[in-house]
Amino acid sequence: MKKFKLSLATVVLAAAFQTMPLGICLAETKFTAVATSAATDFSSGSHITVTGDSPRTLTEDLVPAGSDMTVVSKGKNFYRMERSGANNITKFDISAPEKPLWQYSTEGSETGSNPHDLVFVTDSLAYLLRYGSSRAWLVNTAASKQENFKAGELDLSEYADRDGKPEMNSGIIVGNKLFVTLQRIDFTGGWGHSVYNQAYVAVFNASTGEEINTGRGDDGLKGIALPLENPGSIQYVSQTGMIYVQCTGQYDKKYTGGIAVIDPGTYESAVLVDDGTELAHPYGAITGMVIVSPYKGYFVGYNGWGDNNLYKFNPASFTSAPVAIPGFEGKNISGLEPTSLDKKGMVWVATSDLDPATYNLSNPAIKIIDSGTDLVDQTISTKLVAQKFVFCDGTPGSGNSSDSSEGGSCFISSATNMSWFSWCGLSLISLILLISGASDSIKKRPSK
Repeated sequence: MKKFKLSLATVVLAAAFQTMPLGICLAETKFTAVATSAATDFSSGSHITVTGDSPRTLTEDLVPAGSDMTVVSKGKNFYRMERSGANNITKFDISAPEKPLWQYSTEGSETGSNPHDLVFVTDSLAYLLRYGSSRAWLVNTAASKQENFKAGELDLSEYADRDGKPEMNSGIIVGNKLFVTLQRIDFTGGWGHSVYNQAYVAVFNASTGEEINTGRGDDGLKGIALPLENPGSIQYVSQTGMIYVQCTGQYDKKYTGGIAVIDPGTYESAVLVDDGTELAHPYGAITGMVIVSPYKGYFVGYNGWGDNNLYKFNPASFTSAPVAIPGFEGKNISGLEPTSLDKKGMVWVATSDLDPATYNLSNPAIKIIDSGTDLVDQTISTKLVAQKFVFCDGTPGSGNSSDSSEGGSCFISSATNMSWFSWCGLSLISLILLISGASDSIKKRPSK
């Protein structure tokens, strides 16, 4: 990718971003980290809790299950999703993290629904993204029985590829719009023979479920055709008014991934961080991302199984080069996602070492990084390897567990607050590209 000299306007814009406050709540509410975890050989899994205030207290081996799980939190509750082979979702209250409040199946008329994300519209209504289906569900998390759990659905079958599924993976709500990443990987030929089709972000009215025609799609599709392949996590940053999408690309080292940025008003997209080419790929594939402020984010550079690095980057610049964080070289790094930022500005990640004889992992630990200094605040050794972190209001044993209202949370500033660029009717992507002279640095979408 061509490099450009920063103009004065770019420097002024970057300085303005740096004066913006972090989107972090500094209230004194106690909180607890919850993480899904997997055995070092991935033969089993469970979830763990770590209290957020020092001295931090670790509790492991809670409600053992398989290793293929993910988790989402809302207020004092967290929702553990068992994916392939199990296809269920379980609700917990952080006051009693070992006690399920309910467990519901995510299977409909199909099998292998493979739940991947839960995106809340209200305290109790959420969209359940099912990777193994062409239909997302609108669910009622306050339902007291299975038959009342599903309240509606979204039809994404227009995006399905030859295997009949669009591979919906992650989502966020910005204002009243639901953005859903669609990997569109055809698994018909089995692992190792996958076909990566044009990836998309579908956009819906979050209240009505009606799909919005963004004008950025091809072949009659209404969504946003991404300039990268295999989207993973998605994050909205209110201070920049932008959506950021981490894309892994193809695992056979074709380097078709990176970090894309989307204007949620105009639906314009561009490549912010390019993972390179087969000949030159300075970071490896990008397999994890969190943005902690308008001018700082982190991503995982994946060079191979058990060989990762951690980098910081500037989400407000198309030209600033990412910088490696010392102490993470050659580690297996997991858990770096938009949900891994706590309300104190700490970023939680998991590290482990690769055993070259068995290809299993060893020496698992949680590292808590101060995002202001990039230094590790604490390392906590664990039995299992943490896979995804979320945070709940409250602490274990802090009250009676009950299936009641979620209550408010105060971690990331509200996505309903658009940046001042939107108030001015400007596209931030166009503005940055214009003033930095980087308009031809946008990576073209792969041809079909």
